[in-house]
Amino acid sequence: MATAAQAQVVQSGFETWTGNLPDGWFGSKSNIAQSAVAQVTTDVHGGTYAVQLSNGTPHKRFTSQPVAVAAGTVYNINFWVRGSGQVRTGLYDGRTDAFGYAPYNSYTTASATWTEVNQSVAAAVDAADAEFIFSVISTGAPDHIVIDDVTITQGGSIPDASIYDIQFTTIPNGDSPLNGQTVNTGGIVTASYVDAYYIQSGSDAWRGVYVFDNFSLPAVGDSVTLTATVSEFNNVTELTGITNFSVVSSGNAVPAALNITTVEANAERGAARRRRALPTAGCHRSHRARRFLQRHARPA
Repeated sequence: MATAAQAQVVQSGFETWTGNLPDGWFGSKSNIAQSAVAQVTTDVHGGTYAVQLSNGTPHKRFTSQPVAVAAGTVYNINFWVRGSGQVRTGLYDGRTDAFGYAPYNSYTTASATWTEVNQSVAAAVDAADAEFIFSVISTGAPDHIVIDDVTITQGGSIPDASIYDIQFTTIPNGDSPLNGQTVNTGGIVTASYVDAYYIQSGSDAWRGVYVFDNFSLPAVGDSVTLTATVSEFNNVTELTGITNFSVVSSGNAVPAALNITTVEANAERGAARRRRALPTAGCHRSHRARRFLQRHARPA
C-alpha cells in the first residue's frame, strides 16, 4: 500500500509536447540547447513518445519544471534509457553550497536496448522551486540518449551510517557499499584544512574518512555530525555535498594513531583498495594516500 513517504513527485512518459519541448520539462536550470531536445516516435519504451537528448562535452542539463522538495528527504528516480552516450541524475534545490546543486549520481552508459535505471538524490533544504536533472554527455548519432517513462517518488528520510558502514567493503574494486548514497554520519576531526578535513570514530581499521567541504572549517578535536553523499574519487572513498554540519562538542581527544611497521604498510599493496603508491611522510593530503590513512591512522 502506498504511503505518504512514497508520494509521487514526477511521472512522465513524455506524451504531451508544446512545440519541440515535452510538457513539464526544460526548467530554468536546463542548459542544453532546445535544438538538442527532440521527440522520438519509434522504439519508445511506453506510450507514443520518448525524448531524445544530444550533446558532446561538457555535460549539459535537461531539467524538470519546478517542484517542491523537503529537506532531509531522499527522492528515488526511476527511468528507462537507450541509445549512445552517458546519462546521470541530480537535483537543484538552492542549497547554500555547490551553487545550489546536490552531488550528481554516477553516469550510466546507454546501449541499443532499453535499460531501467534507479538512482536517488537527497534534498538539503525545503524548496518550492527545485528541479530534477538529467545530465548527458558524449552522446552519439543516430540515437544519442533516449529517455522514457520517468518516475520520481519521495522516499524516506536520510539514513544514518557510521564511518565503518561507509568504509568497510568486500566489493572487488574497493568502492564503498554506500557509494552514491546520502547519509547522516559523524566523528572526531583529526585533521583540518582549508577545503577538507578527516573524521574518525576510533583507531581500528575502516574508522576514518576524508570530507571534502569548502565551508565548515572545523577544528581538530571537534566532534561533528553532518549529512553527505558518499563518493569515489580516484579509487578513494570520500564525503561530498556536505549539509547539516554541526559541531556537537570541541576539545575532544583524537583517536590514537595506529602504529604499523613498514612490512605491514607494504602489505597494503595486496589489498583490493590499494592499487596505488603508498603514502610517504607528509603526503597525507593527496588523494593517493587517503585510503591508507582512512583505514589505519589519523593524518600526521
